[in-house]
Amino acid sequence: MFSDETKFDKSKFEKELTDLAKQTRDEECQDDMAHLRQIVFWTNMFGMIGLATFWYSVSIVPIVCISTYTFAKWTIIGHNTCHGGYDK
Repeated sequence: MFSDETKFDKSKFEKELTDLAKQTRDEECQDDMAHLRQIVFWTNMFGMIGLATFWYSVSIVPIVCISTYTFAKWTIIGHNTCHGGYDK
């Protein structure tokens, strides 16, 4: 079904992944940290708006703000940090 040309070469694949990881690590810069700070700022703003408006009445605004805050903290910031995205 498969010819010899289509066989998976594990060592070549691992080398390509390692080279790609090194290349992306070398390209990290202050712009990445500025972007992270901006994400953290807006995430915190959503949290503060949500907490500041939830006591007033039942509304969609605090629900969306608090859920966006929680989602962003866990998925955007937490996930990338746990995988070493901001180690430098």
